[in-house]
Amino acid sequence: MLKVKHFLQQCRSEQRELRILMEKREQLRSSLLPAAVQPKDVNVQTSGSGDKMSEVMAEAIDFDKKIESKLQEMINRQARAMDIISKVQKSQHRQVLILYYLGQNPRTLKERTWQEVADEMQYSVDYIYDLHGQALVEAEQYFK
Repeated sequence: MLKVKHFLQQCRSEQRELRILMEKREQLRSSLLPAAVQPKDVNVQTSGSGDKMSEVMAEAIDFDKKIESKLQEMINRQARAMDIISKVQKSQHRQVLILYYLGQNPRTLKERTWQEVADEMQYSVDYIYDLHGQALVEAEQYFK
């Protein structure tokens, strides 16, 4: 496998991991809210124990620290990825790499699928696969 592809896959994976951590943090924060102000679609068990509340607050703070650390890692890795991608000569190749590895679907905030990349660029998925392969070969020479 191309080394640059593995590196870009790590960028994509970090986005997913960060999104999962943020969702978990929101669940923890929601569990701290009184029942009267919780969203209706959130089911939270409550207990009379103040210690449980302290535990949940500590866990939420720990998640904030994990998120901050992951966010910084992601920013650094994506900056390096953009540096590599920006050196790729063809605009279509840069677009495929950015949309697939660094872009999120604005509606779902999840990673784009190959179909979504194809739709965005107005090409078939098969053509996107070809562009992707060509883009990786070119990007590999800039990956050190």
